[in-house]
Amino acid sequence: MRAAHRHSALICCLIVAGHAVVADADPAVPVGYQVAEVAGGLDLPTTMAFFGPDDLFVLEKETGIVKRVHFTDSGFTTEELIDLDVSTSSERGLLGVVLAPDFAMTGHLFLYYTNADPLEHRIERYTWDGADLVDPSIVHTLPAEPGPNHDGGIILFGPDEKLYAVIGDLNRNELTQNFEDSGVVSETGAVLRMNADGSPAADNPFADVAGWERIYGYGIRNSFGMTFDPLTGSLWDTENGPGSYDEVNLVPPAYNSGWEDIMGPDSRDPQDVDDLFMQDGAVYVDPKFSWFDTVAPTSILFLNSCRWNAAVRHDALVGDNNFGNIYRFEPNPQRSAFVLTGGLADGVADDDSERTQAVWGSDFGVVTDLEIGPDGYLYVVSLSDGSIYRVRPDFPMGDIDRDGDIDAADRVALVDLLLGLSSDPLEIAQGDFDGNGLVDGDDVQCFVNAAAFTD
Repeated sequence: MRAAHRHSALICCLIVAGHAVVADADPAVPVGYQVAEVAGGLDLPTTMAFFGPDDLFVLEKETGIVKRVHFTDSGFTTEELIDLDVSTSSERGLLGVVLAPDFAMTGHLFLYYTNADPLEHRIERYTWDGADLVDPSIVHTLPAEPGPNHDGGIILFGPDEKLYAVIGDLNRNELTQNFEDSGVVSETGAVLRMNADGSPAADNPFADVAGWERIYGYGIRNSFGMTFDPLTGSLWDTENGPGSYDEVNLVPPAYNSGWEDIMGPDSRDPQDVDDLFMQDGAVYVDPKFSWFDTVAPTSILFLNSCRWNAAVRHDALVGDNNFGNIYRFEPNPQRSAFVLTGGLADGVADDDSERTQAVWGSDFGVVTDLEIGPDGYLYVVSLSDGSIYRVRPDFPMGDIDRDGDIDAADRVALVDLLLGLSSDPLEIAQGDFDGNGLVDGDDVQCFVNAAAFTD
């Protein structure tokens, strides 16, 4: 029996009149790491994309402006590139950006935004000519009504070089929201998978079903975060719940996330898989982690950088809207779930005490994007602070002499460690990339990668 239609008590504060709870303290990270604001004065920034060692595109939700942020020795500069006519009601606005895999050759990048007139969500391609964004071309359009919340907006290219986009349910009651009797599908509440020109990928799981050609996964209430695990190529997302059970999900092809019948683990929900609309070939999988009380998870990222030690490298980081937190999750050896202990062993943070067990960073305001920069460090977009923060280890891996930089002296020190000419425990810690307690040939490639980053 279908449960009554559940409406969210939570409307993300990045949505409500464009306001959010501003952090009342400076961002904090664990001992051994440092955080610094590297750009500020932005107007409700949502997402970013690096296109050079010191350059990135930043999107502003309600102004509709794409800005170029350039880091300099003395700080940063900003430049307005384009100004789109966006609808800004609730979660609508300028929401997602991604560079094409061949950006270095073509200059192509893609935007996801809510166009004001006609009212629709657009995925649009632009060309960066070195000074301006030119030659706009609509790749695909999606509904924007009734909304105005649950718009999704994250876009990215997968290892397969297909374009992925996530859109929320827009408060619709359709097949992709598991309303089997509706008979309607409009590419909402779904992850879409397309060719770069917007056409459906031929090998999509429902490619032969009318209206489902672009749909890779469905049953998604709303999502502000999506990423690929660089070690496995698997897709992960975050999903906002209706007042309880926010989720982190591993998203296989033909995935049905369960909305609007199941949120959180199936065992905790009065409905079960039999209540879902299962398109031929669809699969339901429980979340890999849930919060019983909503935190409104946003961006998700795997910390894929050799400048970070083995204890955290390749772990998952998740930002949130409600508390200004960044959460850290260690994947299991198969990278198919998280290693969870204590009160989190059941995969659910049931209360504030359990929630804080996964907190890694705090007081970041409304976190809307997490990215690894060209320097190998973590960059955090805070919508409420209007800022971009950089998080890095005090002494990045490869900085064997612990002077804050990786240079020729560290290469000499690495050779000494490899030859057994040094047994200094601090030097070993900075050269032991795989965390096995010694420095050997297995650490050399990661040292090369760490040294290749630009400071």
